[in-house]
Formats: sequence, C-alpha cells, structure tokens
Amino acid sequence: MSFLKNQWYCAGFGHDLAERPLAVRILDEPIVLYRLPDGRPAALHDRCPHRFAPLSRGKVCGESLQCGYHGLEFGADGSCTSNPWGDHAIPKAARVRSYPLVERDMFLWIWMGDPALAREEEALDLGTFFNRPQHPVVYDSYKLEANYEVVVDNLLDLSHGIYLHGGTLTNGKEGAGKMRVEMKQEGDTVIALHRRDNELPAPFLSKAWGGRTERVNHRSDMHWHPAGNLVHVVGITEIGQPQGRDDGVYLHVAHILTPISERQTHYHWIAARNFALDDAEAGKALHAAIHRAFTQEDEPMIAAVQERMGTTDLMALRPVLLPGDAAALRARRITDQLRKRELDAAPVAPVTFRAAVTPT
Repeated sequence: MSFLKNQWYCAGFGHDLAERPLAVRILDEPIVLYRLPDGRPAALHDRCPHRFAPLSRGKVCGESLQCGYHGLEFGADGSCTSNPWGDHAIPKAARVRSYPLVERDMFLWIWMGDPALAREEEALDLGTFFNRPQHPVVYDSYKLEANYEVVVDNLLDLSHGIYLHGGTLTNGKEGAGKMRVEMKQEGDTVIALHRRDNELPAPFLSKAWGGRTERVNHRSDMHWHPAGNLVHVVGITEIGQPQGRDDGVYLHVAHILTPISERQTHYHWIAARNFALDDAEAGKALHAAIHRAFTQEDEPMIAAVQERMGTTDLMALRPVLLPGDAAALRARRITDQLRKRELDAAPVAPVTFRAAVTPT
C-alpha cells in the first residue's frame, strides 16, 4: 500500500516542540522538527548525509540543526550551512530534504509530497472550533497498532458506540437499532450524520445537562477530510429543538490521524465544550471519559481488528457490509482515487544503462 503524499499531515502538537529537536516518524519516513530563533517550526529528513546519524540527536544552533555525530549543520531549507572540518568547504551532496511545515490551531502540519504543491491555506482550519476563548479544550495523543484507514473506519461508523462504549459514551443497547445514519459527500469531504432520538443523555454529557432526567435527542456528526483528519460535532438538545452544530450542549472534537507506518498510527485529539466553562474539574472529567473510552475500549478493539485482518487491504477480505459502513467505504474510495491520481502524475525516474564489462 502506498501513502498519499500530497496532503497535510499532523506532525504533533505545537506545544510539544520546544528548545530540543523532536523526532517523529510519518509515512514511514524519519522526520526531525525544530524551532528557529523567531519561533517558526522547521522540518528536515532525520538523517545526516555524512554517516547517517539521526539529526534529532543533535542540537539547535541558531537557524541550523547541528549533527551530534560530526558537527555538520543544516538550515531549514536542508542545505549544509557549516562544516567544521578541513578547509570548511561545503560538500555538494551535503544537504537533506526539507518539508513545508505550518503551525495552526495547536497543531503542526507537515506536507510530505511535492513542496511545489503545498498550499498553506489548505491545511485543516479548526479556528472556528477551537480558537473561541469561551470554549475550554482538553486534548491528548496516542500511538495505535493499526493502519490509519482502520481507525478512520472506526470513527466514521459510530454505531459501534452503542456496544463498545455502552455506559461510558453512550447508554448502551437502549439505542440499538434506533440510530439513523446518513452519508453525504462534499468534494473530497465525507460526512457521516448520526442521530439518536428520545434517549437519556449520554453519561459523559449528563452532568452538563444539569442533572435533568428528561429524554433528549443526540447528534454525532463526523466530517472526514483526506487523508486522516476528522472533525466531530457531538451534542444533545431538547426534543423538538434544532440540532445544528452550535445548538444545545455540545462538544467539537478533532480526531487527527497520521500514519507512522502501514500498521501504526499517531492519533491526536482536541475537544472543546460549551458547558461548565469555568469548571476545571469538568474538564478533567471530560478528558478522563474520552481517555478511558479510547484507551480501554476503542484502542484494544482496533488493534485486535488489525491483527485479525492480517492485511491492510480491507476489501480483499470481502467484508460483510452494514448500513453504517457507507461513509467509511466512500472515504476509502476517495483515498484510492487520490492515490491513483498521485501515482499517475508521478514522474518516471530515468533509467541509466551501463555497458557490461567483458573481463580480459
């Protein structure tokens, strides 16, 4: 399986990048992140071209990153800026690949494909969700033992919540068979709309509902953007009231997936709430509920699914399909189309022929 290259991927939370270089692995490539003196982030291939030491084991020297093995320094554009040896001449081959990197909405976004195609404005914009001062946020990140598309499948089909998250994020089998699911596509964005009506408030939102016991309508709408970025609107409203993005009690959640390799995924999430705005304990309780649901319920199941699949090619296994699978299958189809488009557009490397040498 080949990864989509010409996409913005999350390289991590911006607050995790401080004075020291940070090593990450994205699309099975080693990357080193560091900050320039003015605070801007930079990204380089994490391998010195001299003896192939990880540059992430070096240190930041002004605008350059110094290799911790023999001292060569490399600037944010990947060119060698200093050679401490001999006549200090810079070897022509002394450069590493640099990557476009953007910091926005708590995230670092890296472009892994052709730099000429990178458009900063196309990095996922979460400002309308998470830059509101009246919306406190909680967040976390995990490393998953599964292909990122398996995780996308999990997030686009939320019918699993009735069984896997019963008692934590849902009221269990009370909603079994009653969930209404609708799939939409807008450009390359897939939207999965989930509705459950006339149920008790979900456990993690019951306190936000002020202890009221009447039944409510639930919404849980997921917007997938290639390759692995999902924006999630979760909320409850009184029966008969509108169920728009900002109605009732709600959470706005970003689920950001970055492939580490074919069978490992970095998962970062942020959740903003419109309730208990000044209650730090409410924030801790919300984080604990989401953390528990994912680490004790989602994560073990996703890893077990990947292990049992034995492959990253879902359709090769000819899975049984249910109504809730429509959005995930559409996302996979779009990913395949984008992957084919990239491969078709990729330049063919020239082939060099060498004459055979006849021994004398």
